[in-house]
Amino acid sequence: MPRVTLGTPDCRNITPLTIHLRIKFQPGGTEKPGESKVVKVQGKQIKLGHISPGELEAFKARFQYVVTDQWSGKLYIALPDAPPPLGLPTTEFRKFMYPGLARWNPCVQCKLKVELTDSDFDWWVIVCKPEAGQPAFPSYMYTPDKLKLVNSQGMPHGMLSLNDVKVSKNLPVLKQTATDNWNAAESISLQQVVAGHEVGHMLGLHHVNYSHPLCHEKKDELYDNNDPICYGDTVFKAADAMGYGSEVRAVHARPWLRVLKHLTGHKKGWRLTTDPLSLGCATPETLLEKATSAGKALLQNALGQMRGLQVG
Repeated sequence: MPRVTLGTPDCRNITPLTIHLRIKFQPGGTEKPGESKVVKVQGKQIKLGHISPGELEAFKARFQYVVTDQWSGKLYIALPDAPPPLGLPTTEFRKFMYPGLARWNPCVQCKLKVELTDSDFDWWVIVCKPEAGQPAFPSYMYTPDKLKLVNSQGMPHGMLSLNDVKVSKNLPVLKQTATDNWNAAESISLQQVVAGHEVGHMLGLHHVNYSHPLCHEKKDELYDNNDPICYGDTVFKAADAMGYGSEVRAVHARPWLRVLKHLTGHKKGWRLTTDPLSLGCATPETLLEKATSAGKALLQNALGQMRGLQVG
């Protein structure tokens, strides 16, 4: 199970469940500026250049921002609403209930925290700088179920390009026809930040069309046959964050659901959504509500300090 923090329910009956990703980024390529070297990545020969400390720090900062923006707080899990034994035991259910008056059903908000560190890390990722004119960098990330084997071989857990924190556009998509004509293709305009897609793999998510037989023809124990069909055989699938696109969908809450099942020991009845209101849960706080809450907290703190001065 990943490192997690289960918070306490707020007055909206929202309980935050945070998955922590502790990552060590290590620069790949050459040690000296102006030099380059050719390396083999996922079967491709790629010429890499030197990454300066400033470039690496900029990558780290951007990575934290884009990944958190894509995944954290976008997904919700509603509690089983049936009474025991089909639902949660009363003692467990109360852990997700605000002790005061609340108008909303209890719901868990799926949050993600990226922690960059050089020690006590769970993920070791090589960052590369492809030289100009090189083929598309084949970024990859292993899923958690493969880390034991990867660690036994002393391999990094993934490789990224400096460009993976930027938006990619107009990605080619193979479209499967009714007759399985794999040559039929159409180019559609989709946007994706590759780093966000790869973090999906860190969380344990597979490609959107992973159930297709071609996605299970493995080259060896570690490398799946990364066929384009795995990224979607329809425009809808391709637009998924685990395809060629950036759409975060309810099914992506499964990593947090696995944690909840482990913590509560309850397996059935949980409901996943990107629209908490549809399940009777509170909507996400607006910027105005967040500002109002922060303002109230500051005011209460100031009043408390004033009372302290008066007593003194």
